[in-house]
Amino acid sequence: MSKRTNEWSKQIGRDMAKSKEQKADDLAWRTYRKWGISGTKNRAVKEFQRMVRLESADENGQVVCVTCGFENNWRNSDNKMNAGHFVGGRSNSIVFIEDNVHPQCVVCNCHHSGRLDVYESWMVERYGQERVTEIKMLRNQTVKLDAETLNDMRLEYHERVKVAEKRLNQLGE
Repeated sequence: MSKRTNEWSKQIGRDMAKSKEQKADDLAWRTYRKWGISGTKNRAVKEFQRMVRLESADENGQVVCVTCGFENNWRNSDNKMNAGHFVGGRSNSIVFIEDNVHPQCVVCNCHHSGRLDVYESWMVERYGQERVTEIKMLRNQTVKLDAETLNDMRLEYHERVKVAEKRLNQLGE
């Protein structure tokens, strides 16, 4: 190991040691240490998609594919329903936009690449051409999300899931 690399390693060690107690109390730091940025983002995305399907469910827990009309349970236990993105991709600028994500069956979302022609018609009918254009333009923006923000988002989506589940349970009784 070169002298320069060794000094750099020591500096990083000192920086981490200085703030070790502070980081131990910080939930975002623990989340980052446990899952990393990509793992934290993946968990937030999963909770977000679960929330989208659940909040779109009717009183019987059924969701309808926005592109073909197929109906199935929101839980996705048989892997037939997804939360399909109108503007696809995993970039931070679009992945968590609620107007961009709706229930879609696996056939439309995966096997037919989202059936974007039908999806766009549905989006224009629901939100208007102006909002659809705004969503399309978001894809080109850069948004930085740190572990703390992603974890806060995941926790917020989890709370919304619990509220929606409670609503469904009350309607089912």
